[in-house]
Amino acid sequence: MPRSTAWSIAWLRHWLGLLSDAVKHPRFAEYDLSLVRCWMYGGAPLSREEVRFVADCFGAERMMCLYGLTEAGPNGTYLAPEEHAEKAGSVGRYAALHCEVAIVDENGQEVAPGEVGEIVLRGESVMKGYYKDEEKTNEAIKNGWLYTGDLARRDEDGYIWIVDRKKDVIISGGVNIYPKEVEDVLRTHPAIADVAVIGVPHPEWGETAKAFVVLSVPLEPLAEECKRFLSDKLAGYRPASEKARSFRGGMKASRFLIWNDSKKKRYPIIVARR
Repeated sequence: MPRSTAWSIAWLRHWLGLLSDAVKHPRFAEYDLSLVRCWMYGGAPLSREEVRFVADCFGAERMMCLYGLTEAGPNGTYLAPEEHAEKAGSVGRYAALHCEVAIVDENGQEVAPGEVGEIVLRGESVMKGYYKDEEKTNEAIKNGWLYTGDLARRDEDGYIWIVDRKKDVIISGGVNIYPKEVEDVLRTHPAIADVAVIGVPHPEWGETAKAFVVLSVPLEPLAEECKRFLSDKLAGYRPASEKARSFRGGMKASRFLIWNDSKKKRYPIIVARR
């Protein structure tokens, strides 16, 4: 709302992408958002760096992450404002009202902290099924649990961190590469404005990763600099030999990327090359 507008909004809920796009608007500074008491966002978690960025730009002191999906009500989990200082980037520890959450393996067994599994939800608001699509319903709902298709892990405090969409995982020679994890790290590079990582065919490993990078300033040599930047950021749980095969598909500098409206589905990505 312009600064001259008499009325105001106390609570504002946005998809994550709208927040980052809004600050780029040429008239952003003309709008008075000081009376917004809480910012709620969804679509994807914010990293700790992004939380600070949004808080500075919007003057936001209270932010809440909401995770869920339409098939669940929508319902799911939440990260409260007071948890952001330590756990920004997580989608929370507890399920919302009338909902249960778990992270399970391929056999439906709950995984241990630190292990990757699929988020499942159960509760009164979960759908009965997809209309006239019994096969799809049976794939999504098993033993009363809704399988979200989101892969995640819990940390030692029980907080849930989304790794990627299950169908977006790149399997290279038996090694799982999670595009979202790589994208999240590369976006923290000061020269990178945006990035998309996809799977491409590989004659030896079946597929490998390829990154399309939008640069804010020139970065040469691009591939070597990106790999160097990733090397220590992902080393905590991925051996160097696995990282070496991750980008045999190469890296391309692009003018911009065109995502779908949720950034959850990567295909097709329209890329304008330099």
